[in-house]
Amino acid sequence: MKRIIVFAIIMVFLNTGLSQSEKRTGWGWGGVPALNYNADEGFGYGVLLNFFNYADGGYSPYYFKVNPIIFATTGGKQDHTLFFDSPYILGHGLHFNARFRYILENYYPYYGLGNDLEFNPDFIKVDDEVNPMDTLHGKHYYTFKTNQIKLFTNF
Repeated sequence: MKRIIVFAIIMVFLNTGLSQSEKRTGWGWGGVPALNYNADEGFGYGVLLNFFNYADGGYSPYYFKVNPIIFATTGGKQDHTLFFDSPYILGHGLHFNARFRYILENYYPYYGLGNDLEFNPDFIKVDDEVNPMDTLHGKHYYTFKTNQIKLFTNF
């Protein structure tokens, strides 16, 4: 067991040393699928991508990167993000990043002004088995539809 641990530590140091000696140039990319399930929003599906530009080399970890995220659910929610990050585009010592995000939610929860909403079960229509009906005065009575556009920048 000790031999395996020593071998793993040696491989990590060798890999770190080799990767630092390589000067990457051009573009690199990566991505993963985004899948989930939520009882309120249904099945979620999307993709998270990374695009890296190393310019002519010598930039660590990268010259700039772009991260698009595309995500939607069967319940109608959408969450799309475009993130840009560069530690060098404004010169050495000036790090810049920006995030643009668009969110659409059909059933955003409403908690009242100052979170002081008094819940009234009489407002929610139920069927014979006491399950909330999917109507205006059903399980979505205390929700509302929202479109949000957000832009954040950091220097």
